[in-house]
Amino acid sequence: MSDKNIIHERMDKDYGMGFQLGVNVIEDLGFETKENPSREHFVGILSSFFNCMYHLQNQDAVNEVIEFAKEIAIEEVKECRGKDT
Repeated sequence: MSDKNIIHERMDKDYGMGFQLGVNVIEDLGFETKENPSREHFVGILSSFFNCMYHLQNQDAVNEVIEFAKEIAIEEVKECRGKDT
């Protein structure tokens, strides 16, 4: 297996695990807020994630992760909206 395939395999596996853990947090948030989360709830969640990331990585690496995650999220939303129309 090539290094490129190993990187993609790890990305798929680690991304999938991280995404599912995020879904779990959102489900817990929905339960705790009786399905009425505020913007501030999301700020708290993101702040705790960023806090951890900045402790583990340098600022440039964290900024790259943030931009990459935003790009993925925007593309996924576009795909979902395209399927609904």
